[in-house]
Order: sequence, then structure tokens, then C-alpha cells
Amino acid sequence: MCHEEHLWNISVFQVHLSNLVSLHLAQLSNIIQELIEELFMEQLGTQPTAARFSSCHIQRQVT
Repeated sequence: MCHEEHLWNISVFQVHLSNLVSLHLAQLSNIIQELIEELFMEQLGTQPTAARFSSCHIQRQVT
């Protein structure tokens, strides 16, 4: 009886642990996706600004 109860506790713990792991993996993938999107947005946002700044800077030097 005690041995069966112990095995049952282990299986419940394994199910709980696998649920936790899959939950954390889902959260991690969401976080990574958000970070990648932010990096792309940042690169897309800063490149035109840098181009505009450099052309404006060149125009100032010319005049």
C-alpha cells in the first residue's frame, strides 16, 4: 500500500513537472519572439534615422 502510494505521488509529480516545463517553455518562446521583434523594429527604426542624420549632417557641412 505504501509503495503504491509512493509511486502514485511520483507520477503526479512528473505530470506536474512536465506541465511546469511546457508552461515555462511557452513563456520563454514568447519572450524570445518579443525580443526578436524589438530588435527588428529597432534596426528598422534606427537605419532611416541614421541615413537622415548623415544626409542632414553632410548638407550642413556643404553649406
